Amino acid sequence: MFIFSYSSCSTKPIRRMIACAVLSVFVMATSSYGQQSALIVLSSEAKPYVEAAEACEATLGSAGFDLKRVLVTKMTKQQIESIDGVVIAIGGRASAIMVRDLDERVELYYCLAPSPGRIGLLKRAHTSGISADIEPSDQADVILKGIRSVHRVGVLYRSENPDSVRHYEAMRKASTGRFEIVAVDLDSAKSVSSGIKQLFRKKIDVVWTTADASVYNSSIIKALLLESMRSKTPVFGFSKAFVEAGAAFGVGIDPGAQGDYIAELIGRHETDTHVSARPMTAINLIAADRVSVSFSQTFIEQADTVHRP
Repeated sequence: MFIFSYSSCSTKPIRRMIACAVLSVFVMATSSYGQQSALIVLSSEAKPYVEAAEACEATLGSAGFDLKRVLVTKMTKQQIESIDGVVIAIGGRASAIMVRDLDERVELYYCLAPSPGRIGLLKRAHTSGISADIEPSDQADVILKGIRSVHRVGVLYRSENPDSVRHYEAMRKASTGRFEIVAVDLDSAKSVSSGIKQLFRKKIDVVWTTADASVYNSSIIKALLLESMRSKTPVFGFSKAFVEAGAAFGVGIDPGAQGDYIAELIGRHETDTHVSARPMTAINLIAADRVSVSFSQTFIEQADTVHRP
């Protein structure tokens, strides 16, 4: 089994080149073995899942695949057990259900799935894909490229939630020798609000956030960003939407690129390959100005998304 970071460029010209290369493989395969079928199973109709599905369908459809798309909530266990073609699961819910109910002999490909190890994807045979997780080491790289004078990075977590502790420990490990992690346990704080204020009083250079549902929701993100502006301390957002909402910079993923990558894997009939998401850097120059942070021109030019005044 191979587990590595997906570092391919996600720009449209490169993606078209990849799609053409994959298409040539499909043409040879289908001419020798006849038409192939693929079932795309979505966790929901959320925009990122649909974007990934459409990107995958564009390449597979051009290669002559017989494609069908369905919501996992519309499928019964019996229907899943009877599938005999390639299955593409998009999102964590669809991936988890496919691992549980799909015949183990059927090839399963997944994308936009968080924590594939916990879902069971890494242990299943005939399975490959790309997760929704961005490696903490990659996030640390972006933080250091954005703010080179970083010494202390603030983190919020919950000690009573195993997933939250796992996120915190992973970032602490990635930071070793690079910067100090300064954490506040919200389960020990009097309130979320007091915990946020406590974190900013610790003389940190930036707040690192992660997609930890036990810590972050819309109201907590709003409170964090308001305190960020008051203390003139930047926030590193865990998604492009978070950066757009007011984090100075952060990372996100490209659903379309993940769909393209799945098409590549299917074209190579490659199973037992698992990769983490390529980080796409996002910058909000308006928010950065409000917290008195300036980024180098090189960092701005290399960013995938830049929100300007």
